[in-house]
Amino acid sequence: MLSGEPGIGKTRLLEYAAAAAADLTVIWLTGIESETQLGFAALHRLLRPFLDRVAGLPAPQRDALSAAFGLGGSEPPDRYLAGLATLTVLSGVAADQPVLCLVDDTHWLDRESAEALAFAARRLHADSLAFIFARRSAAASPEAGGLATFATLPVRDLAGMEPLDARALLALCVEGSLDPAVADRLAAGTGGNPLALIELSVQLGPEQFAGVAPLPARLPVSRTLDAHFRTAITALPADTRTFLLLMAAAPADDAPLIWRAAGMLGLTARAADAAAQSGILTRTPRPAFRHPLIRSAVYADADAGQRRQVHATLAAACDSVGDAERSAWHRGEAAAGADDQVAAGLEAAAELARTRGGYSEQALFLSRAAELTAAPERRAERLLAAAGAHLISGDPAAAQILLDMAGAHLNEPAQRARALRTKAVIEMFHVRVANVPAMLLDAVAELGGRDPGMTWEPVVRGDARGAHGARSRQRDHAGRRGQSHGRRLA
Repeated sequence: MLSGEPGIGKTRLLEYAAAAAADLTVIWLTGIESETQLGFAALHRLLRPFLDRVAGLPAPQRDALSAAFGLGGSEPPDRYLAGLATLTVLSGVAADQPVLCLVDDTHWLDRESAEALAFAARRLHADSLAFIFARRSAAASPEAGGLATFATLPVRDLAGMEPLDARALLALCVEGSLDPAVADRLAAGTGGNPLALIELSVQLGPEQFAGVAPLPARLPVSRTLDAHFRTAITALPADTRTFLLLMAAAPADDAPLIWRAAGMLGLTARAADAAAQSGILTRTPRPAFRHPLIRSAVYADADAGQRRQVHATLAAACDSVGDAERSAWHRGEAAAGADDQVAAGLEAAAELARTRGGYSEQALFLSRAAELTAAPERRAERLLAAAGAHLISGDPAAAQILLDMAGAHLNEPAQRARALRTKAVIEMFHVRVANVPAMLLDAVAELGGRDPGMTWEPVVRGDARGAHGARSRQRDHAGRRGQSHGRRLA
């Protein structure tokens, strides 16, 4: 695992590894921020060239991977089997020719895909298969979750360039004279970040590099690097900015979706030209943001109305190819306020995600559906369901927050009983079991004699199953201390 701040050179090192592996099969995967909650989305992109091998897997693995990708099956996939199937497929490819998997921006992988890839990477033995992952460090990207999934892998933290190397990079980028003292100050001010140094070579003038004119008191790098990107974006034509916003809101590798939506907005390929000429986009093999910070800056700098318009267009583009889940999500992002019809669509998409085992995605859809629900009681019901999905995915902290939000409007005895059961599982996850019996008995009391099956079966079976699923990730991490978690995917 390569770890470091944005611009430190993680992607360049992966590209170097790919170039040095000319006699290997190189498989690339890049995490996408907009897909972090779409269960198994990244894994599907990784294995898409090898889907013809799924049919030859052992039946349990075949069924799990088919269910994860929505190719068949009505039961959610077992995550252990999905991870094992991933390893089996890649090992089969490696049997023909050694394989190098390069996974960039792992902090933007969806949880389910991250688990499957980490599972495979931890179980490499005699296979002609290798993984190199790259991620932003936790300090550089505190909002990105899921880093603990890869906690057992060896990590190489990337620091900035040494002063002499930073000076050499500036000398390559700067036209004209470069004063050594100026170069040393720029190297220190950027922490040796290669991307920051390259950006400064464009922003500062020849007199400043020569030491004739003073450098700015605050160098426009690091935390203000995105402000530089925003300045460059603002100078672009309106149709180019709209095209960039469309790219920022859509999956980066789904070019057909982007171009369908662009056509609906009346945009042509010429809209990308100005962005490419200014260095915002690269041209090959398809238009792409030169750096992830540019994508973030484009989306953050757009006003709410522009974002809603783009998401509505993306929803229509997804409808045209029958992609119901992504259409529902984009319609949710396009909503300006409470909208029960859009909320119902998100709830239906959540059920589709659940059948594929995408519990994080299910929780995301239900949470957004709750935000768009007008009736407090119905909103509370959806929040409660989202809390349950978060718990199954292994995120009790998120489950507790949604449970607290739902609490005031849970008016039905069955709802209150479910809330108590969910709270009991959260307590068990944290090994705070003293109050669990009382919570479960309170849940039984809430139901009374209305539904004897619902009264007892969830207490003796459902909560144990929920706690088992919620703790699966924690137990796998503890596995490096000698513990075992049976047949569950970490």
